[in-house]
Amino acid sequence: MASLDEAHRAIKEHLTAIGFGEDAINRLLLDDLPYLTTWVLDPDSTQELAEAQAVIAFAFGFGPSKPHVPFPPSQYHPCLHHPGKTNDAIADFILPFTKRGLSIFAQWEIAESLAERDVVVPGHQVARPGTKYLGTSGVVKQFLNNGLAEFQSVMLVAHRHHMFRCREITKRVFQQEGRNISIVIPPDTPDVYDTASVQWWTRSLKDWVTYEVGNRFHNRFQGNM
Repeated sequence: MASLDEAHRAIKEHLTAIGFGEDAINRLLLDDLPYLTTWVLDPDSTQELAEAQAVIAFAFGFGPSKPHVPFPPSQYHPCLHHPGKTNDAIADFILPFTKRGLSIFAQWEIAESLAERDVVVPGHQVARPGTKYLGTSGVVKQFLNNGLAEFQSVMLVAHRHHMFRCREITKRVFQQEGRNISIVIPPDTPDVYDTASVQWWTRSLKDWVTYEVGNRFHNRFQGNM
């Protein structure tokens, strides 16, 4: 099996052969290729994790509608949907950090799952959708506007294969808002896929990769990452 370096050399040789210049090739390999090849982030050190003051938690899909809902809506609302198996796993992952006293900022799906585990996230620290879809950058902005800006170091928690995009968009929003906040990556965040998720792209690794590659490059060229 070829190494990543060998793959890079092969790509570089091919791009050179079809007329790409050195600058364009370097940008593709050094700047753009990680957006295609990075699926699991390396964790930060134990010391950096210990210095985190808050947790920011991003949801991944959501579960089926609750029994009393006659027409399943496409937009998540805790009164209408179950959080889903993946968000339950993320909530379980966060539980030890709540016992350490870290402030929790979470999307609704995770906040409801935590409530089922007797952990109440303060209402102003819960990111809620309005009448439109709430994307990752909108979640980060809600967190900042509702207290996150007071912290210097935050731990980012999401589905393992969602972590890369969440980190890159969070970094960009922090830069745009002029916030010098460190982002800490914990090890072994959940990688559970919920086959019953309402959002088809969060039901399996294959579905996620199919969806996420285009999503990453869309965000990249929109300046969100």
